[in-house]
Amino acid sequence: MINRYFTAGIHLSLILILQLTLVELISFQNFKPDLIMIGLIYFTLRFGQIPGVIAAFFVGLFFDILSNGIIGASSLSKVIACFIAGYFSDQDSERVEISINFFVIVFFITVIEKIIYIFVAVNLDFKYLLIYLVNFGLIPSVVTLIFSLLILLFPKEKELR
Repeated sequence: MINRYFTAGIHLSLILILQLTLVELISFQNFKPDLIMIGLIYFTLRFGQIPGVIAAFFVGLFFDILSNGIIGASSLSKVIACFIAGYFSDQDSERVEISINFFVIVFFITVIEKIIYIFVAVNLDFKYLLIYLVNFGLIPSVVTLIFSLLILLFPKEKELR
């Protein structure tokens, strides 16, 4: 059991490093996929709500520290997002089914996370609220959804045997 959490922690750490390095290179007009949220949603769906929230707190905190962001803003938004994603997890299953449901969950949870981040970290002028929500909430969530589709390229466990 602890070995699975350790392995998942290593994977989340690698995703954090990729987010801070590689994603900066492939961003398009400042629209970046949130690989961290994809990994955290997968982790939450696989291990449950409480481990997902704990992982989201630490990964978000490390992201804030390493990216020179507002300390705690990513952590708070990712914790709330993973808390909501935890309601979609199946505690009895060892695996996460990669289906249309997974991608719908990724999209909506990412939208929620981005909106929370906007309200926490951005000095928001409410005259431009709709512009902020579209440019910093909806569009990055669509980019993240498109990147999450790359998971379909990885072979499934049945195909590996």
